[in-house]
Amino acid sequence: MESFDPAQQRKLTIATIASVSIVILTMSYVYWDVQQDDSYIFYSYAQNIVNGHGYVFNPGERVNATTSPLYTLLLSGGYLLSRFLPFVTIPLIGHIISAISLFTLCCFLMGYFSSEKDSVYPFVLPLVLLTIPLLPAAIGMETFLALMLAMVCIYFYVQGRLLAASLVCSCAVLARPDMVLLAGIMVSYDFIRYRRFPTIKMIIAFLLPILIWLTFSLIYFGDPLPTSLAAKLAQTEAGLWGKGPVFFNELWNFFLWFGMTVPRTILVVFLVLGLIILLLKIKQWSILRHPAFHLILLWNLLYLFVYGVILNAPGYGWYYTPLALGISLLVTLPLEGLYRLFAKTPMLRNRLLIPFVYCFLILVCLGIPWILPVAPVKVKYETYKLAAEWLNENAQPGSSVGAGDIGVLRFYYQHGPIIDAAGLVNPEVIEHLRNKDIGWFIQHHQPDYLMFNHPPRQFIADTVAEGWFRQEYFVDEILITPSDRVAIYRRIMP
Repeated sequence: MESFDPAQQRKLTIATIASVSIVILTMSYVYWDVQQDDSYIFYSYAQNIVNGHGYVFNPGERVNATTSPLYTLLLSGGYLLSRFLPFVTIPLIGHIISAISLFTLCCFLMGYFSSEKDSVYPFVLPLVLLTIPLLPAAIGMETFLALMLAMVCIYFYVQGRLLAASLVCSCAVLARPDMVLLAGIMVSYDFIRYRRFPTIKMIIAFLLPILIWLTFSLIYFGDPLPTSLAAKLAQTEAGLWGKGPVFFNELWNFFLWFGMTVPRTILVVFLVLGLIILLLKIKQWSILRHPAFHLILLWNLLYLFVYGVILNAPGYGWYYTPLALGISLLVTLPLEGLYRLFAKTPMLRNRLLIPFVYCFLILVCLGIPWILPVAPVKVKYETYKLAAEWLNENAQPGSSVGAGDIGVLRFYYQHGPIIDAAGLVNPEVIEHLRNKDIGWFIQHHQPDYLMFNHPPRQFIADTVAEGWFRQEYFVDEILITPSDRVAIYRRIMP
């Protein structure tokens, strides 16, 4: 098959960058309503940093519930530099970081394989990634920043710039701790393939930024590690996500894929075809022998094993987003196979086939944001914001509020501390949550107000029905939005 000449390579590169730009701008606009409650935990920490309260969730309480110090500091720094503009908010900064990170990630994915002169794979791969429905759940979270840094790290590794790769990998770990899995894969891969060990300089470049943060955490919070992992795992141990292999069960969940059963099925078919091509063509296709291809797939496999088997983590949507990278690598292989099958005629390849593939993928990428039903995320955000506004109008200064979802509530509630039923910012709750003693945090902290869904979820409903709860709390207000409602309980003062 005839290779692309430099002019064709340049045109395809420009076309891909332009297409990715248009798609990500469209996604940023359409997915503005994706305001995950957990993203507002980061926003609340950033807001308190900007307001001079320090790296805290509740002013005066030094507890680290964030998994990403790098993302939190970028949020606060970005807002400090741009808040003179009246339309700039911390959530907007979060969405901008997500968009820039996703765009950069796509460019590096293309760059990995750009040396494949007879392949359309590097130019199709970024667009295939943008069709994966696992992406929207991570908008506003630290995930895209961490994935982008992971791709930069792999790029430096492939280029032989190992010291730079070590430093960027350290930044990726500070963006999300589970990126240490990528570090382990890269060290193992490098030893198996080249029989090399990391040099002292590489080890220092990787460890030093992490150790600086851990030292700060130990001094500032009294604990080098965040509370997040223990709090999240306590949810699965308490059975709040059901029984069995929760992470694997949720991977096939209707809601994780935003109810898109047909695209999910098509994706699985292409994934299986990609695996078959990988097995059959690994010796013939140089793409399949590329170090970046190996590293991403191995990292995703280890990630899946650790989250699904070792941790049995709860099925939060953004936990699955990193798997979109490995999925896209494999799903693109059948498209590459079709291209190689029909591209033996130069005229067909250049004038018909490539434009058709581009147009098809761009239409899919642009269409998915408009058909994904992100309403449940939007409804939850609007309801919790409404609850915070009601509390701002009716609660006395200093009043504490207990809730199971704390991000949006903390960001907008102004009068007092938020008490976390899940233990993220109240780690003393974790052990009792693990033992299914949901009411302990209420009896121990005695919040002035409580906010629960109405009617309450099952694990809260049992507590609300108990006699001691009815003696101490009453429903003060039920807030109703078109698709949701919450009840605000007030404590009966003795």
